[in-house]
Amino acid sequence: MKSIKSFGSSLTESMETLWKGEGKGLKKHAGKLLIGTAILSSVLGVINAMSSSKTPSKIDSADVIKKSDRYVVN
Repeated sequence: MKSIKSFGSSLTESMETLWKGEGKGLKKHAGKLLIGTAILSSVLGVINAMSSSKTPSKIDSADVIKKSDRYVVN
């Protein structure tokens, strides 16, 4: 139980340091940039997946495997 409390306090301290930043200039805002980039890429990935799932396939399902052709399976 003591290790869980220690882990929790260390995690909280790390998150606060990452968000508030230490130093000046870019070093102070690097944590916020990192978190913002991760959130933005996640949102863009979800939007991309949702938009591409709504578009119809360019290949007709009947054209994927032509029954008149011969195929070799290894």
